[in-house]
Amino acid sequence: MNLKLRLVDDAAKVHTYSSTIIAASLGAVSAASPFIEAAWTGMPDEVKSLLPDSWRLAIAITVGCLAIIAARYTTTAPKTTTSGAADGNANAAAE
Repeated sequence: MNLKLRLVDDAAKVHTYSSTIIAASLGAVSAASPFIEAAWTGMPDEVKSLLPDSWRLAIAITVGCLAIIAARYTTTAPKTTTSGAADGNANAAAE
């Protein structure tokens, strides 16, 4: 198994790849986890009791799966337009 590290072919657009978006999101959540834990600990017990303990893991897994599905089926690539008639300019279409 000979792996060679190299840059992707289109390194300028790497921020639009869904895997990069997912990795950045997970990194942000990981970095914010002490603040999230502090917010959960600071909540009143009455609010915490509204969510059963058995549901917490299921909700976290569901949100993670939905985030992966959303990243897979969305794109951040710019829309391409045809010149001329798309912007309503009749003169550009005649040229």
